Amino acid sequence: MSNMSLGWICLLLAIFFPVVNGSMARGVNGGNDCLICTLVLGVVENLSIVYNESIVESLERTCNYLPPQFKIYCKEAVEFLGPIIIDGFEKKETPDVICHGLKICTDAAGHECRLFPPRISSRISLAQSGSNLRDRHPEIRSLLTSTACTIPGIKEICRILENVFKSHVPLVDFDGDHFGIESSLRGSSWRGKDCNDLSRRVRPGARSVNGDAIVDENCNGIFGMDSTTGRPWEEEFCNDTQRLGIAVLGDSISAHFHIPEQWIDARQISVAAFEHLLFIIENELDWPQLSGVTGHMNITWPNIEGPTRSLYSRLFALDHCNHRDYQNIAVNGANSNNILNISKTLTRDQQNDVPLLVIYSLVGNDVCNGHEDTFAHMTTVEEMLNNTLKNLAYLDTVLPKGSHVLTTGLANGSLLYQLLHDRIHPIGHVGPPITYEHLYSYLMCLQKSPCNGWLSSNDTVRQMTTQRAVDLSDAVRNATYSYSPRNFDVAYLDFPFDAAIKEWEAQGGEAWQLIEAVDGFHINQFGHGVTSDILWQWLQANKPHWLPPLNPHNADIERTQIIYLNGVQDTNRSSAGPYLGGSGAINIGNYFNGSNNTYDGYIDQVTLYMNARSASDILSDATFSTWHSFDCGISFDSGPYRISGTANNVTLASGRVGQGLSFNSSSSYYKLYGFATIGAANYPYSISLWIQRTSTGGGSLVHISAQSGGGGWCTDFMGFSSSGQLIGSSYSTAVTDVIGPVLSVNVWTHVATTFSTTNGVRLYVNGSLIGSTGAMIYSASGAINTVTLGSSRAASCGTNSIVAGTFYGYLDEFRLYSRELSAADVTALANP
Repeated sequence: MSNMSLGWICLLLAIFFPVVNGSMARGVNGGNDCLICTLVLGVVENLSIVYNESIVESLERTCNYLPPQFKIYCKEAVEFLGPIIIDGFEKKETPDVICHGLKICTDAAGHECRLFPPRISSRISLAQSGSNLRDRHPEIRSLLTSTACTIPGIKEICRILENVFKSHVPLVDFDGDHFGIESSLRGSSWRGKDCNDLSRRVRPGARSVNGDAIVDENCNGIFGMDSTTGRPWEEEFCNDTQRLGIAVLGDSISAHFHIPEQWIDARQISVAAFEHLLFIIENELDWPQLSGVTGHMNITWPNIEGPTRSLYSRLFALDHCNHRDYQNIAVNGANSNNILNISKTLTRDQQNDVPLLVIYSLVGNDVCNGHEDTFAHMTTVEEMLNNTLKNLAYLDTVLPKGSHVLTTGLANGSLLYQLLHDRIHPIGHVGPPITYEHLYSYLMCLQKSPCNGWLSSNDTVRQMTTQRAVDLSDAVRNATYSYSPRNFDVAYLDFPFDAAIKEWEAQGGEAWQLIEAVDGFHINQFGHGVTSDILWQWLQANKPHWLPPLNPHNADIERTQIIYLNGVQDTNRSSAGPYLGGSGAINIGNYFNGSNNTYDGYIDQVTLYMNARSASDILSDATFSTWHSFDCGISFDSGPYRISGTANNVTLASGRVGQGLSFNSSSSYYKLYGFATIGAANYPYSISLWIQRTSTGGGSLVHISAQSGGGGWCTDFMGFSSSGQLIGSSYSTAVTDVIGPVLSVNVWTHVATTFSTTNGVRLYVNGSLIGSTGAMIYSASGAINTVTLGSSRAASCGTNSIVAGTFYGYLDEFRLYSRELSAADVTALANP
């Protein structure tokens, strides 16, 4: 085992728990790596308690919970680190000691950081206990390193990840317009999905070009022409509305930072909890797609709970023309000092885009940090005032006229400690009862606390932090109302955390239920929903003119979604929403929403139409098995399935419509293979073709067989008796016939048979019904069948009145359907 393998697991762990303050800074005493090592080993030990198993088995279980792309590195790391971990737990050491033994945790800052209470009464320090543990494994000691991201190879990967997480724009963005086609890595989870990633002018929020008659320039799913009026749909539905996009400039609250409790609580850990791990990591452990400002979906993943209620979803409900016009420009660790650079990733064209509602909300990081001297690292009032003015001035250079900016103050974080300090943290639900106070103290020791000021056990420190937050909020308010914008109007609102708590309690909840369980600092999914409710109510009450009116065309935009099964309407939905199209690959048989959701079965004949198909179109698509007109060559199938024919001793000749086939040899036939439904018992079918006989007597016209040579299960479905009568047949327990007339030679005649269990076989000549067998069953081959025209090609096949043999004459416009045609359908085919 090499340093590289250790580096992989350390890198994995570092990504598992990204820094809330928005950087990859390590803190002290091991920082991030120490924190993660301690938590992971705490979980491993708790798993051994829950399942009453050995540490070896729990380590294996932990790796098996991870997706395949992570499992291999986990198992390799366990193979390398396992001896020290197992030895430590067998000696009753805590995760803190074992992580010191692995050199992931240190005491470099001069004081010990413990999450778990010591189990062995000893005056030996953590560092010494860890060294003693390490010394018992000299084969590993020299390979251990305290800094994963200094290892060659891993260092470069860490640098790439750091650049990705610092750029704050979609990683996959070919046209550079800051809108992407992937959902994670700052893609459509954060900003509306680009519907053409090769054109900068095509993006969410753009004004339509020529009514989007041809191209969906603004990616709202509305484009094309209304054939009845000759006007573009975009003009009809959106021209008279007040389109308005939404964006948020903020920190980890607006980004919706969330670490699943199911990753920490050993009672809840499962494979399902880690199923979407890669997607969650790629989104920096943020969930903007569910946030209170830009949330646009609901999910049923087992690692987050609560409905999505957002400002964007409400704007969309008012006007569906706003579809996809959202941008979440929030970053973990953002504060007033760095938000200007972050704001520059916002995309808006003052001349060519519609107005934008911007929520400018920095609620904590100007007073929150992990430094021991926390007040020295807080933003000053003067800095806050100037930073806010600079950002407003920048927004004035990019926002279109008619835009709006709502600034908020900082949250009242003093409530956090009061609500949670004596409650048990998820890591303490099994094993030692670790409280949030223990966790807060441990994070402060590592200098990785999201907020030393508000999470301190010192009430004076918490009060002083709150006062600074109040002062900074006043600075934001003063900047907001002192700035004179040219392109937007502006307002200020105290961040409504207190109001959200009151509303939640009025609904019967308890305030702590709105806080993230793992970090004990951010608001959770329920908190986002309630906060969004209050923001929307405030906008309605105080800024109703900012909000667009209800679009009377919303129902027209929604349309009706209909599902057809085998060509027949199965169900429909009257509020289907607009088509959420986009550019890029179309995945058949797999839906990716952070993880692969694969289809298990067979798929065939996938067709994409760039128009809304009618019911008759869909019926034809589903049941029109083949159509050989012979106007595009001998073998070409003009039907939807493109089943090519094989010709033997037949030639093209003048047909009933265009060209047809001439059968003039005893070895003439035309063969088609690949028909499953006609091989299925009791499945309806219909056969239609034009014929011109050049001889009298018997002959096979349409022959069905399980074998390509005409044999196996086989019978003639259409042919002639010895006296020249047209016969329509099918097979039940025996061949059953419908006897038709003798057809004149050298005259084009349309012939057709249809089958259903209700009507049996029906025989038509020139559009007129000749006769029917009445109700019957169809005992099919159960195989994929071959259809042979003009010959049976095999002896000993089932016949009754038909005399098998060669058909002499001409044949044209052969059609096979997997449904029973109506009399009107047959009449239409008989009159081309």
